[in-house]
Amino acid sequence: MVLSIVIVYELLSVVGVGLLIRVLAKRRGESEDFVTANRSLSAPVIGVTLGLTYLGSLHVFGVMELAWDIGFAAIWVSVAHVAMICVICLASGRWVRKLRVATVPQMIEQLFGKRVRVATSCANAMVVFGMLTMEAQAIGIVLSTLTPLSIQASAVIGGVIGLFYVLFAGMKEIGIINLINTVVMFSGLIVTGLTLGGYLPNGWEGVQAYYETSAQLDKLSVLGNPAVIIAFGIPTLISTVFSQGINQQGLQVMMAAKSERTVYKSLPWAAIINGSFTIFTVGIGVAALSIPELQALGAKVGGPMLIVNYLPPWLVAWLCAGFLGALLSTFATNVMAPATLFIKDIYVTCSGSKDSEAEQAKKIRITIVVLGVISIISSFFLPEMVAGANWLFSFLVPIFWVAVYGLFWKTSKKAAEVTLFGTWIINLIWSFTPLPAALGMEGVLNSYITLACSLVIGVVANLALPGGEALFKTMKAKKAEALAAAE
Repeated sequence: MVLSIVIVYELLSVVGVGLLIRVLAKRRGESEDFVTANRSLSAPVIGVTLGLTYLGSLHVFGVMELAWDIGFAAIWVSVAHVAMICVICLASGRWVRKLRVATVPQMIEQLFGKRVRVATSCANAMVVFGMLTMEAQAIGIVLSTLTPLSIQASAVIGGVIGLFYVLFAGMKEIGIINLINTVVMFSGLIVTGLTLGGYLPNGWEGVQAYYETSAQLDKLSVLGNPAVIIAFGIPTLISTVFSQGINQQGLQVMMAAKSERTVYKSLPWAAIINGSFTIFTVGIGVAALSIPELQALGAKVGGPMLIVNYLPPWLVAWLCAGFLGALLSTFATNVMAPATLFIKDIYVTCSGSKDSEAEQAKKIRITIVVLGVISIISSFFLPEMVAGANWLFSFLVPIFWVAVYGLFWKTSKKAAEVTLFGTWIINLIWSFTPLPAALGMEGVLNSYITLACSLVIGVVANLALPGGEALFKTMKAKKAEALAAAE
């Protein structure tokens, strides 16, 4: 019964909204831009979509899983994402909207040329695809808790629904459905937060007693202990802000905004929606660890099974519909982003194709299906979610700083190449060789390394190598010249 309600809700919202958008567009004689929704989305839609785009597997099940290891300090995932949302809404999102590009690598090409564009396209696509496989896994977890099916089989079913989600109407559908899912999900979470203690075997007092008797009281603190902050909190902040702040996943949403001002005004919507979510999901994870029969199930499914086994069916259906909606939203933008990158920044750039926007949209849809299938298969073999995400994020850190250098300081193609490839090579060496152990730095995570390399290599390379004027300085000068000529 619960599964039926969840599936009916998702299908009605996806198909219903998709049909409505197409009918209204046809009546108005509009041709829909599949990727950027004709740059027409308002601040609430942009904010909600951005908030939900980053409200996927990490926030829903990743932090439940992580809470078993570090407790309420897992909320640092939200702290990092809110900081990243501020960077997007106040800086990078406005940059791409001002430049009217469809992908981040298009902006990179304006700064440093085609070769650097293709390199950043490949890195962006790799990272977003990695996150896509995690969303497929999380969708599988939701459905597997409601059925006798395995996570793998459930991921296949959920992935098919996710593909319908993004293929049926494109970016505008995702934005409208996100508004619906936000109301469903947050109302369900608020009800759960207010009533969960009454459904636990010994209430919240029993949870407190478990952590006291097992000498794990530090897990009930948001700050955890200093070791957790250094080893997890700060690296998560670094990797999230300086990777997702320049990632196609989030900036894809900003490219559909009406204006730069719309991007700025979307900040409160996105920050509140994204930032408050993990308060509830971390609490579920912390509570699950205190219940012996859920401990036996393990960190990955203990939290979800608390919801299914201890809450009333009507609330389970409510929560799972909201969770699945959030995951499908993130799956949709994650599968659209690498497909857009592949067609617009790799296929078109390398082949010299002259395809129209309609032909490119058709190829993007085909690529979405291919990537969706591969991500579902890959999700069968995933590691712990938050650790995997932080490792992926580290590869985008140098792209953020290279973009900052080119927009505001200096457009040096050679310096950009040295910074990107130098940082990526060092990151791989740090990940797959005994170098950290040889230096006695095993605890220094990739986030610290890529940030240090991006700054040191980037600054030195830009000082040493020739380059042109910063792009925004050039644009400002041209605008001044045009105004002077008009007068």
